[in-house]
Amino acid sequence: MRDIAAPDLPPILVSIADPHLPESVRLVEHLWDELGELYGDTGPCRFSPDELVGEGTVFVVASVDGEAVGCGAVLPLEGDVGEVKRIFVEPRARRRGVAGQVLEALEDAARRLGYRALRLETGLHQPGAISLYDGSGWRRIARYGRHVDDPLSVCFEKQLDSFLTGIEEIAGSVEGPADLSCNPMHMDGFGQSRG
Repeated sequence: MRDIAAPDLPPILVSIADPHLPESVRLVEHLWDELGELYGDTGPCRFSPDELVGEGTVFVVASVDGEAVGCGAVLPLEGDVGEVKRIFVEPRARRRGVAGQVLEALEDAARRLGYRALRLETGLHQPGAISLYDGSGWRRIARYGRHVDDPLSVCFEKQLDSFLTGIEEIAGSVEGPADLSCNPMHMDGFGQSRG
């Protein structure tokens, strides 16, 4: 695999992906390996692509020049709150904005799925992730769920503006009826590269 750290990094494309595809599984396995290095032996990867499929769930992959270099998911947590999981960027593609674009795409997808808020957990040994969330409008919260008793966990939450808020404002400024329908299964163009 080539090094993606060139100054003229090609555009990043973030798109909905099937978590069963080999490149999706590879990314999550690399995440698991990295977590094992950071926090001690995590054992064999217990990831099942099936946990990233279903109602209220979305999995995305970030690609550069057709090569999958990052991923992330949103899963239902409780009511209208979703949980961000499995954000990972290959080390050779880091510090290029890939994680930020994955996070932004997940937030957009969560809005389209009807979530009002998102939560996530990361670890103290992941300062890059903590910095990303701190700088992206997330606020730190008390540890939740299975992370409550884990002193290495750092948890965040972000309230999401309604996806329709901006559309409603635009629709209100045009004459005639506006189609405000949004099918979360047709998210063509969300998370597209800004260059």
